[in-house]
Parts: sequence; C-alpha cells; structure tokens
Amino acid sequence: MAKKIIIITDSCCNFTEQEQQELGISCIASRIRIGNKVFRETDATDSFKIAQMLHQSKLTPVILHPSSEEVFQVYSLLYSEFDNVLSIHLSSHLSPTYSEAKKAQLLLYDTHIEVVDSMLAEPSLQMIIQYVSQMVSKKESFQAILTELPSLKKYCQSLLITNQLSYMRTNINPSYRSGLSLFTKNPYHLFAFVNGKPRFIAKTNFNELEISFIENISPSLITKHTHVSILYSLDIEKAKVLEKVIQGKMNVASITLHPMSLSSIARYGTDSLLIGFSSLPPISSSEQIDE
Repeated sequence: MAKKIIIITDSCCNFTEQEQQELGISCIASRIRIGNKVFRETDATDSFKIAQMLHQSKLTPVILHPSSEEVFQVYSLLYSEFDNVLSIHLSSHLSPTYSEAKKAQLLLYDTHIEVVDSMLAEPSLQMIIQYVSQMVSKKESFQAILTELPSLKKYCQSLLITNQLSYMRTNINPSYRSGLSLFTKNPYHLFAFVNGKPRFIAKTNFNELEISFIENISPSLITKHTHVSILYSLDIEKAKVLEKVIQGKMNVASITLHPMSLSSIARYGTDSLLIGFSSLPPISSSEQIDE
C-alpha cells in the first residue's frame, strides 16, 4: 500500500538524511558555484569547510537553483509511491525554486502534487516543515493540511544579521533588494523578512543591534511557548552572544543553535546569522481519511 503523503522542500533547510527519513520528507538540492568550482548541497556537503574557503577567497558565490527538469525528476520518482505530494519552498522572493516547481507540476497535471510558496525565510521554513510533518504523523488529511498551511505563517518570524551585502545582491531576486547598494560594507545590517522579502531595519556594529533586534520581534512571538532557532555561518560565538541576549530579554520555551546551509551562506554571507521565532499551536490528533 502506498504511503499517503510525502513532503518535498529545499536543501536550504539543511535537514540531514536521518532527519529527512524521520520527518517523511525529501529535499531538492541546489548547487553553489564559487569561482570555477561547483558544490552540490546535500547532507554530506562540508558546508563549514567550503564557507571557510569562500571567506578566504573573497569570491562572491552564485546559487544555481534546481531547474524545472530537475524538480520534475524528483516528482517523477516519488508521485507513484505516494497518494499525495506536498512541495513547500523557500519564499519566491528569495529563490526561483517555487516557480520551477510549478512548471514541473504542470508536466504531471494528473497527479496529486501541490506546490506551495511558503513566503518564508530559511529558519521559519524549517519550522513549518517540521510542523507539517507532525500533522502528517497525526493523520491529518491532505486537504486539512492544505487548508491550514496558509495560516501558519502568522506564527513565524525571521530576521537576518549580515555585513556582506554583495552576497544578497548576487543571489536574491533583483526586484526585492532595492536600496541595498546605498549601504556601506562594514557595519552589520539587520533585516526582517516581511511577506517573504528582506526589509532593511538598521545598520550598526554587532553589539549595538540588540535594541533594534528586540524592537522588531512581533509581541505575539515573545511568549513562554515560543521556540527560537539561530542559524549561524562561520561564527558560532556571535550566535551564542545573540542567544544570551534573547535569554535575558525574553521568556521563551527554547533556543537552538544550528549551522546554516551552504546555500543560505551563499545568499547572506559567511558572517551572517538567521534567527527564526515560532509559536505554532499544538496539533490535535485526527483520524480523518483522504478520499
């Protein structure tokens, strides 16, 4: 008997092969070009070592996103094994993978494939994928998941700290990077992701971002039920400093630190941090059965 639902997402979520198996998901890999070398983003990719090389080289990386043909191949391998395929992707303002997935979907129009633009940045997308995986394990129907999915964004927020804007200029859709070239390179810049787009908030040195950082977190996410995920590139010490700031200012349920994916490093910089806040509601068990 075919398994009911498979979740497909982007390799920027940085799930290990074991996590993918446990969550019931599959990741579509991006590639990153650095000079004349190309690296495929997989569980086995040594992102830290490559990021160190990138930092020392002073080269600006280019993300090579999956084409519709590559997404089609992934769908073709999976759709016959599952009753439903749910393909959830990084915000279309940050990556073209969603639009490529929609093209692939059209080639398999008679199958149960749903393609979703999450309108979220990496840390929030990770949290949503984990949440939807729980919904699947609780036997929520495919239609119930599709109905609830758009409303989940309001429970998530992501922020970015970086001082390498050249990476963003190269790897984010040009229509949504207006004004970045006005800023100097050295200060750290704080962005909030709003409707999937990075919105500039402030620039200063790292230790003075605390006030702006706290002020731009939605009050609804500063609760004892909030989970915080900090994704770091090369400098885990900055992530630990930020962890202490959050612990000192907020009463949250948990704070976890994880390495950033290689494509996220290429998108935001080798000295960047992504911070995700989530207050997703508990999932109640359901015995609904898809028709």
